[in-house]
Amino acid sequence: MIVGITAPDEGTITLDGKYVTHELQSRIGYLPEERGLYKKMRVLDQLRYFAALKDVPRIEAENGSTTDSPHAAW
Repeated sequence: MIVGITAPDEGTITLDGKYVTHELQSRIGYLPEERGLYKKMRVLDQLRYFAALKDVPRIEAENGSTTDSPHAAW
C-alpha cells in the first residue's frame, strides 16, 4: 500500500507524519525478497524495467546516477 502496489481498504498511511501522496510514493523504493514475476529476467533487464517505471533514462540506469542528475537524491 505504501508504494501503491495494492490499494488500502480503509484508513490512511503516513510516513514521518506526512500523508503518503503520489509524489512521496515516487521517492520510495521497494525490493521484494522473492523475484516474483521477474524470475526469468536478468538483473540488468530488471534494473532497466524499474528505472523506466520511474522515468529514469536508460543510460543513467545502466551506468549509475550522477550527482547532477535529478534522480541522485533517490
